[in-house]
Amino acid sequence: MGERLEAFVRSAVSTIPNPDDRPYRLLALPFFGTAGGGAGNHLGAALCAILDAATELAARYGVDLVLVLRDKAAFSLAQKLRRQKGERSSWPSLGASLQEKAKSLGKIARAGHLVPFLGAGISVSAGAPSWGQLLDTLRRGVRLATEGAAAFDRLDLLDQAGVLEQLYTDQYGSRAAFGEAVAAAVDLPRYGLAPALLAALPSSGAITLNYDRLFEMACGDAQRPRTVMPENIPAVGNDWLLKLHGSVSAPESIVLTRDDYLGYNSNREALSALVKAHLLTHHLLFVGFGLADDHFHEIVHDVRRALPATGSKEHQLGTVLSLFHEPLQNLVWSGRLDILPMSGAPAENAGKEEVQAALAAAGRELEIFLDMLASYATDNHSYLLAPAYDAGLNEAESRLRAQLMELAAHRVLQKRRKSGHCWTRHSSDWAAAIPIMDGQTMKVEKRVLEQVAEYLGNYVYLLIDPRTGIPFYLGRGTRTRVLDHGLEADALTAPAEEPQGEHSRKIAAIYGIRQDGLEPEIWILRHGMGPEYTQVEAAAIDLLSSFLVTPSQALHPLAHLDQLTNARRESSHGHGIETLGNIVSEFAAPNLGVDTPPLLLVTLKSWVASEEVAPGGSVRAGYGFKSEWLSARDRAQFAAELGDSVRCWWKLSKSRIERDGIEHVVAVHRGVTRGLFKIRPDAWEQDPITGRRGFQVSPVFEGPVFDKVIGQYGYRTPDKKRGAVTPLTYWPRG
Repeated sequence: MGERLEAFVRSAVSTIPNPDDRPYRLLALPFFGTAGGGAGNHLGAALCAILDAATELAARYGVDLVLVLRDKAAFSLAQKLRRQKGERSSWPSLGASLQEKAKSLGKIARAGHLVPFLGAGISVSAGAPSWGQLLDTLRRGVRLATEGAAAFDRLDLLDQAGVLEQLYTDQYGSRAAFGEAVAAAVDLPRYGLAPALLAALPSSGAITLNYDRLFEMACGDAQRPRTVMPENIPAVGNDWLLKLHGSVSAPESIVLTRDDYLGYNSNREALSALVKAHLLTHHLLFVGFGLADDHFHEIVHDVRRALPATGSKEHQLGTVLSLFHEPLQNLVWSGRLDILPMSGAPAENAGKEEVQAALAAAGRELEIFLDMLASYATDNHSYLLAPAYDAGLNEAESRLRAQLMELAAHRVLQKRRKSGHCWTRHSSDWAAAIPIMDGQTMKVEKRVLEQVAEYLGNYVYLLIDPRTGIPFYLGRGTRTRVLDHGLEADALTAPAEEPQGEHSRKIAAIYGIRQDGLEPEIWILRHGMGPEYTQVEAAAIDLLSSFLVTPSQALHPLAHLDQLTNARRESSHGHGIETLGNIVSEFAAPNLGVDTPPLLLVTLKSWVASEEVAPGGSVRAGYGFKSEWLSARDRAQFAAELGDSVRCWWKLSKSRIERDGIEHVVAVHRGVTRGLFKIRPDAWEQDPITGRRGFQVSPVFEGPVFDKVIGQYGYRTPDKKRGAVTPLTYWPRG
């Protein structure tokens, strides 16, 4: 893991130039190795490794690394691990005073009392213009007389905006053109780091003076979408964002000119009242702007007047995160706002480059402060129940996880028993509804279970995650122990040979699969063995632990035979790899009835690869039956190849087929019907050398004949008469 991360960082450093607006390059890391890289079953261990490597690489290469996580469990575990490492390791650049403030504000946020109040500064890293830059952009969109330019520059910014609004109205025919120009200048496609960090805070409400949609986008990506007011009315319990000065999504709502400000109270008094209420009842976190906004001053003044005279000075309205230390602002807002500077101000005689460097450094410290605040605000423990995160847990969490997983599994079992989708013991019998495929179940009688038990004997089996195709457990058993061990209540009590930690991880994996409405696939790796089955289990565990197993869409045994140069040597012995569902469905298959239409049954043995021309001029790859065709869910996928196996070349009488009224041919393997095909009466051919006949077919997947002959799991055909060698049977037997 560390080597791959270092290769990424080294490549980025050699390719990406030093940024102008940051002290260090900013690089984003995904959750390396967890999609198809093999770490999907060890997420906790992978996360620990990534955090350790990222800390070391950031310091060694002089870069800022941001870990981007989509999964809530991964995010909450990462924040816990960073807190465990301590402030000096995870946020070393922050001073002790800022670290204590970040912890304190995180505690307020966890309690649901922190409300972010966002200014234009949080959008700067995404390329948003400052107030002056916005007016310069708007000015380029209209014609301003040369003699008026100097006078325009002397105006206050609010008045400049008013002049530009009038020019847009005159030159474009409506005020709407001005709002649309403002929206076009600030509507950016991507947000920077600050909105992403703020979006992670557990806050039901947020307030902004910004027009852009960057914070809303960040909240959506953080899986915490917000209803934007006043454009929309949030439902009870929904998170919201109040845009005091309008939004690019409604250009007519934008507040920019002096007239807009003067008319604000009469038009949006209810919005101001909401802000005042939050100033009184919550702790506001002001990020990204100075405190020079006239509208803000007016709101704070109204709140102070609403407070009791004896208590207004002691009532702390919120915290301001400022870039630089400003003694005069501290004096003005003392007792009302706690102003936290990220850095000391640059010297008064500092040059332009020095000022820019100081701004960039202070902006980075602000991002680090928000990162630490978000970490201490995180109060989510979903990683405790999520599968594959156990390596990130401490001892107490591991014990709690085991207890919770056992409780959860018992509750799932109770629900499944009520719905009839599980194994249940009765006093004198077994009744079962086994998950076979795609969430479907098959009811199994006692006699079938006894037959399956006799067939299995001693065996080694795999539990496979159907979401990825990756095995997550390998075990051994005798008779039907796998049915309990893999699926239901008996799995909650660890066998003596299975360590408790290993057992808990298995149960957690099964529980996670069921949370997605699925069941683990059970494959019988080898069955019908003697005492050697313990050695087979050990060898299989060693094998799977030595090679990287990647996600596979081909979820059936022997799907990748071509990976090895040697042929499979044990296929004819009948004890090789099979899915439990296929085994049970074969034993549970009902007998083929005699009330079917006349049929031609073709018994197929194991597949033989041998290219030859088939009727119609096509070339078939071989004949027989492949093990991957055993799964009924893949019936349509393999229908063409299976049809090629049954349609040629046979010693049969075309006249008898026509006389008996046979219209369908059926593929049979291991005594169970596997596929139904309609014979095309006009597409018969005869080999001129051997005299054997063939025909073309069309697969049948539904209808009354299909239901009687194939159904959901196939029908068992009678054993052939003693001494019979032909693979063909005319049904019903005459």
